[in-house]
Amino acid sequence: MNIVWTIRNAFKYPTLSGKDNVVKKVSYICTCENRNADNGERYDYAVRGDVILDTSNLENFTEWADLTNEDIVNFVKTKLGSEKVTEIEDEAKLMSEFNKPNSSVAGLPE
Repeated sequence: MNIVWTIRNAFKYPTLSGKDNVVKKVSYICTCENRNADNGERYDYAVRGDVILDTSNLENFTEWADLTNEDIVNFVKTKLGSEKVTEIEDEAKLMSEFNKPNSSVAGLPE
């Protein structure tokens, strides 16, 4: 299993506190890539979410053109905090296991 964080979209203010293109909201995806080593089948599962970033202090501001996916993922993880990041990653891992054939059955008790 491999956990991969990606950014689906970043929303920005055109101008804020004298800075241009300030990231405010981020839509992220945390994916557990789960492959069967024998046949290559995929049992991936993705957790999606949004965070609103704190823009009250732009002292360490990075220009939009200089931001990388990794930078924005770090913004998201910082905003979420380590406990929530672990919770999201654990959910993705657990649900990827449920994607395996014969690992779960859906339904309701009668």
